[in-house]
Amino acid sequence: MKLLIIRHGESAPSSLGDFHRSLTPEGADRLRDLGLALQDSVEHPLLLLASPLKRAQESAEILQQAWGAGLEMVPWLAPGFALSESIEQLRLRKEPSLGVVGHLPSVGLLVAYLTEGLPPQEFGMAPGTIVALDLAGWNPGDGKLMWIQMPSHD
Repeated sequence: MKLLIIRHGESAPSSLGDFHRSLTPEGADRLRDLGLALQDSVEHPLLLLASPLKRAQESAEILQQAWGAGLEMVPWLAPGFALSESIEQLRLRKEPSLGVVGHLPSVGLLVAYLTEGLPPQEFGMAPGTIVALDLAGWNPGDGKLMWIQMPSHD
């Protein structure tokens, strides 16, 4: 399976709380540019799974438009869910390629768990970073790092 692990784009503070934080205009533009740049050069996921928080939804929608992927919001990618819950939910998926759009530390722990094993040490990811893995399975260390791409800050 091919898996893209994506940290949401750069977001702004919100007086309404963490759940409602939106992407900054620059964050949205950088993610859109990255999605379009990767449009013809990499295998895109058939489906994007995203945290229900606004900044992750906006990030997933931008990449969905660039790649033509399906999109599903899932609660277990929201902050506060255990890594084990995300792994168990991902194991149930049958698509040959997926993208997950979420938050630190969850997405960083997912990269570390799949590539390095246990105990996972959080893999640092700047906003808008995309990490591509080739997975033999969902066990610790079953993933091979294929590439990492970060948005440009022109």
